[in-house]
Amino acid sequence: MSDRAMSLEELQKLSLEELVRRHDEQAKTTVVGVDYFLNEINRRSQQHQTDAMVRLTKWIAGMTVVITVATIANVIVAFLIWGGS
Repeated sequence: MSDRAMSLEELQKLSLEELVRRHDEQAKTTVVGVDYFLNEINRRSQQHQTDAMVRLTKWIAGMTVVITVATIANVIVAFLIWGGS
């Protein structure tokens, strides 16, 4: 493995599997500090927040559909009651 840093374009072309393989290979000879662990803690926290936001977004979308259907039903009922007289 070369010690040369890859260009951003080269790095972006690598598959996830290749990135993981290269990370694991490099990690064998790398000394880490506390930031390494803090970064992982922060990443997991951010992922947890992202997952929660996705769940809430799906729930809001579902509620929007329910409210839209209820509104249409109300309009139809109102038209039948008051529009039919």
